[in-house]
Amino acid sequence: MRKQRFVTKTSSDELKKLSGSDLVTAINALKSNVKGNFDQTFECQVSLKLPPKSKNEVVRFSAMVPHSFTKEAKVLVLTDAQNSDIAKKAGADFVGLDDLVEKLMNGWVDFDVAIATPSVMPKIAKLGKVLGPKGLMPSPKNETVTEDLEKVIKNYKGGKMDFKMNETGLLSFKFGKMSMTEEELKENFDFIYDILQQEASKYGNNVIRKVFIKTTMSPSIKTAI
Repeated sequence: MRKQRFVTKTSSDELKKLSGSDLVTAINALKSNVKGNFDQTFECQVSLKLPPKSKNEVVRFSAMVPHSFTKEAKVLVLTDAQNSDIAKKAGADFVGLDDLVEKLMNGWVDFDVAIATPSVMPKIAKLGKVLGPKGLMPSPKNETVTEDLEKVIKNYKGGKMDFKMNETGLLSFKFGKMSMTEEELKENFDFIYDILQQEASKYGNNVIRKVFIKTTMSPSIKTAI
């Protein structure tokens, strides 16, 4: 099967000339020039550099954007029988413990987010080897280890997204679809970026170095924020 390629009214070199543009100019350039036969996603890539004293830290946060654009998340809940009914009623797609742990250890990952109650954490610790590298291991840092299953499940079903800086200092986030308006895209971007700035400021000044935006199949544009 031949890979799809992005098609532009202008060349990729011309798009690159927009380097340093403000956010709205960059969004409009991508909306006007990048074409395809599917609704491409807008993405942002942020280069971060933490000070030496924080070299073992990572910037991470969660957000629910004003204009939802993602499909409803598939939620897996690892919990005991006592909490299973609560999870099911709240809309979890998969609920269980021993049976699901076995499936997960065998490589099954047909879900978007995993949530666990604190009482089962000792039983699922071994899943860190398989879920950790995929960013799916339940963690108190993003509330996926919780006693309040109903609230957390509904948040993720409602569009909550988690973001985390990788080992190279890059943090990526999606903020909308090509079919959305410029205003909706900007509002989503600003909402996520404001939280990122708050989290990054905890580590000092000038943590955010470079910001690029792109669509699924377009070149990236360095953006002045």
